[in-house]
Amino acid sequence: MLIEWASFVVIGVALLMICAGLGSTPRLRLIRNLMIAGVFMRILGVFARYSMIYNLYDGSADAVIYFQAGRVLADHFRALDFSVIGTREREWGTQAIRYASGFVLAVIGPSVRGAFLVFSSAAFAGLICMAVAFGRACKSPGAMRQAALLLFLWPTLWFWPSSIGKEAVLILAVGLVTIGYVGRHERIRWMPTILGFALVLAVRPHLAGVLAVATCWAEWTSRTWTPGRLLQSVVMSAVSLWLLVTAFGMLNLPDIEAAEQLLRDTAEHTNQGGSAINSGGGYATAIPMAFVNILFRPFITDVTSVTTLVSSLEMMTLWALVFRNRRRVWSSLRSWQQNRLLRLAIPFTFLYVLMIGLTFQNVGIIARQRALVMPMLLLMFVAAPGASGVRAQSVRRSPPRRRMWGNDAGRSLAPAGAPS
Repeated sequence: MLIEWASFVVIGVALLMICAGLGSTPRLRLIRNLMIAGVFMRILGVFARYSMIYNLYDGSADAVIYFQAGRVLADHFRALDFSVIGTREREWGTQAIRYASGFVLAVIGPSVRGAFLVFSSAAFAGLICMAVAFGRACKSPGAMRQAALLLFLWPTLWFWPSSIGKEAVLILAVGLVTIGYVGRHERIRWMPTILGFALVLAVRPHLAGVLAVATCWAEWTSRTWTPGRLLQSVVMSAVSLWLLVTAFGMLNLPDIEAAEQLLRDTAEHTNQGGSAINSGGGYATAIPMAFVNILFRPFITDVTSVTTLVSSLEMMTLWALVFRNRRRVWSSLRSWQQNRLLRLAIPFTFLYVLMIGLTFQNVGIIARQRALVMPMLLLMFVAAPGASGVRAQSVRRSPPRRRMWGNDAGRSLAPAGAPS
């Protein structure tokens, strides 16, 4: 019991100290305060997830299985015995999270809440990467603050990733790919990008394929071209092609028919229980319903528990904000080619929503899977219009500048109309 709480407290205090050490300049103090608030929300998320798993579900959850497997692996890792790695036929996916759990528990000890907080912190780091990338892409004073406020405090993003699971690692991976792709001055930072791709490939290869297509599309739809940009696009295309081929190989999908069969099998497997939903018949109805299910459900009529009620209210809040700022949303999306992050967010959101909507037919699973696309939805529909509004507002409120001219001799500068 002592190690359970000691690890949790030490990790929580360490996170708060790291965040409190930031913000040495006035421009960064608000970001620092938002990060501190974000850490407190992750701590709250750990308590909420722990209570849900152990009190509501009686310990019947993937996070508990990952923790139990991690305790066994942690004993090997502490003894520097890594022979257990590579002994299974399928090392990616669930097994990768077991390994991650084992490494975490080898360091912090057998603490459920401590491990939950470590994984939640990994997701938080991914969200920080997205906020920084958004600030670089929008280049407006309030862009990063606007993104941080949404990403750090939005319920889905501090609740679902606050346990041992794939969602936390994948949010970190998507954040690394995002900040790496946005980079600086239209130049990709390859180290975080490749690291993010590797994490996604290790946990969920089909998501790696989605990210590969999205980054390739984003790179080739830019309006400005230089020899360096062309070379960068070619390299990204080669990386994306390799990711697609590798992902299909890991999933044992030799052709499109095999991929369609996998979608049907997964949909049938998840279309069970009281939270099951109907996606329609053929693709003509299933594809539109995929977007409806992921972007709008659960409807208020779908509510069967506290979690589905919160999820329903959350989605209604999102779309209420979009409707309220619909003109700025439309204006922001029309200029998507000029914003490096939007060029990535739009294809990623479209492909991910389509894939998950066709695959999962359960409101409960959809609410959890939506955590991976929720940051992009918030950045596209709420933060980007808000950032453009801040930029336009700052321009309108700036005092008029008097025109200055230099005389021919260059001896003095005087306002226009002033006597010489």
